[in-house]
Amino acid sequence: LTVDAQVREVMQVKKFKNGFIMDPICVKPTMSLHELDELRRKCGFMGFPVTEDGKMGSKLLGLVTQRDTDFLDNRASTQVGAVMEKVGDLVLAEEGVELAAANQIIRDKKLGKLPVVTKGGRLVALVARTDLNKQADFPLATKDKNGSLRVAAAIGTRPADRDR
Repeated sequence: LTVDAQVREVMQVKKFKNGFIMDPICVKPTMSLHELDELRRKCGFMGFPVTEDGKMGSKLLGLVTQRDTDFLDNRASTQVGAVMEKVGDLVLAEEGVELAAANQIIRDKKLGKLPVVTKGGRLVALVARTDLNKQADFPLATKDKNGSLRVAAAIGTRPADRDR
């Protein structure tokens, strides 16, 4: 891998902090389902938080999952905001929630994703059932003091490898 590609791989793993996804990919309510399909193919995720401006830290409007978009026609003209599950219908956790409590909410309510929001409704993190399953599958994964997975990157002794 190139240095940049290797850095991207490491950063992707480090995004996962003690079970909380601190920088989830968010989408705008004006995104078309066609664009959403492209994003899904590109990143491999099926569900996304929908925020006012499509960025982390802004007001959460809802969640869009594959269940919301399956079997819909007119994908180029249908917008995410028209099919997403609205924030008023979602189960949310408040900022500061402990991971164990968030995981229990996911289990009890049978959720795929649990948005963590401020009192003002701004998205600060996301907890996903898939990550809960990974923790159960890999309980001995090596983590740092912050609960982030430890990551190693290869280096070499050649002059071209010194940038690493």
